[in-house]
Amino acid sequence: MTVLLYLKLLFLLWLINFIPPLLSFLLDKRFSLPIDLNKTFRDQKPLFGPHKTWRGLIGALFCGSLIAFLWDFPVWLGFLAALMSMFGDLLSSFAKRRLGKSSGHNFPVLDQFFEGALPFLLLSPYFGLGFFRPGFLVIIFCIGAYIGAVFYKNILLKIPFPLYPRTLKAMTRFKEISSCSLSLRRFHPFFHFEEAIYYHWVIKHFFKFAGLYDQGKQNALDISLVSEKVSVPRLPDKFLDLNILYFSDLHLDGLEGLTSRMIRILERLEADIFIFGGDLRMSTYGDYNTCLELFSMIMTNVTTKYGKFAVLGNHDCLEMIPAMESMGIKVLLNDSHRIEKDGQEIYIVGVDDPHYYKCSDIQVALNGVPEKAFKIFLCHTPEMFKEAAANNMDLYLCGHTHAGQVQLPVIGPVFTHSRSPRSMAQGFWKAGSMQGYTSSGVGVSGVPVRFLTRGEVVALTLVR
Repeated sequence: MTVLLYLKLLFLLWLINFIPPLLSFLLDKRFSLPIDLNKTFRDQKPLFGPHKTWRGLIGALFCGSLIAFLWDFPVWLGFLAALMSMFGDLLSSFAKRRLGKSSGHNFPVLDQFFEGALPFLLLSPYFGLGFFRPGFLVIIFCIGAYIGAVFYKNILLKIPFPLYPRTLKAMTRFKEISSCSLSLRRFHPFFHFEEAIYYHWVIKHFFKFAGLYDQGKQNALDISLVSEKVSVPRLPDKFLDLNILYFSDLHLDGLEGLTSRMIRILERLEADIFIFGGDLRMSTYGDYNTCLELFSMIMTNVTTKYGKFAVLGNHDCLEMIPAMESMGIKVLLNDSHRIEKDGQEIYIVGVDDPHYYKCSDIQVALNGVPEKAFKIFLCHTPEMFKEAAANNMDLYLCGHTHAGQVQLPVIGPVFTHSRSPRSMAQGFWKAGSMQGYTSSGVGVSGVPVRFLTRGEVVALTLVR
């Protein structure tokens, strides 16, 4: 019983101190009002720093009270233990600011000691722990808390490679590690178990039991070349009849025969501009080298006059970019590219994935782009239509929805997997004066079947 009590006390304090970084991980900057209200001390240094928030304090107090209730401790005891632990945490932060350490800087022992030792001033006499046992428990607490801090700060908040292009956030890094780290790919299914169960067992076997699976795969390989004219009123004279070859959502490693079908479609095709809308890989996790090899085979058949461009989708990884660039593709990661012809210009503006990684930043992408310039906006999903229209984009190209992939008569798409109106799930749409086009994609996601939808490669001609 004594050992169980010790473990309960340790986990009580570990969980109390786990709550503030957990809330930061989940909520990012939402409700992150600093406890010191950004005020400084007499030395003109912050009192505690921006990492110590009211959100974290309230969460820790609630956690301490709840755990005490669940473990049959007095609720007031859990509340006061959390309060003293957070006071110790603030004391450590105050000392670190005086020592010139920045907020969030790892400082072994000082970071853990007070938030572990002060609560035992309350817990020790209540549970009759004596003098030496609390000291031993504080040491164990400090070791466990330090290991947690190292994981959070040195893994989730560590720049993974030079020139990392995204704003460093714990949630983003967790998604990147759980989806893209090839050294940990054996563990990826544990982080994406719902995808494995839902798609690869429930949905796949549903179509097999219904006798529709083979037909669905045949449908998925029936890819068409669609030629469309796009009316964009502000198109500069020199770019009239500009040809854009556009396709999205290849998911190349998910459907055998897809690559050879694409090569046949692209043979002898020429375009002024090539655009890829993202999603090379079938799953949102695991190895991506196979699909890069297949994509390279496809791209040898693509020739352009003004360049090849791409944005990343929710199935893609930053680690794919060097290979794509070696194929002559400029990946627009919250970036833009200027195309000039006889003194006139247009801009290709592309943003990072807004759906899963949530790293899109349209303002950064527009940096250096004249406000009145003609702009083609690239985004993996239609979800940024409001922001794009508000920033005077002329043409919005996207994919992601697969047109639902499986549609029902009259009803249409069963799911679009997009936080945008269903009217934007396929084909042409408008938002204000902005013209949009959502591709039904080339490949398939989740389960390799299509019903009442068709994969497509799109040849767009811009006109007025």
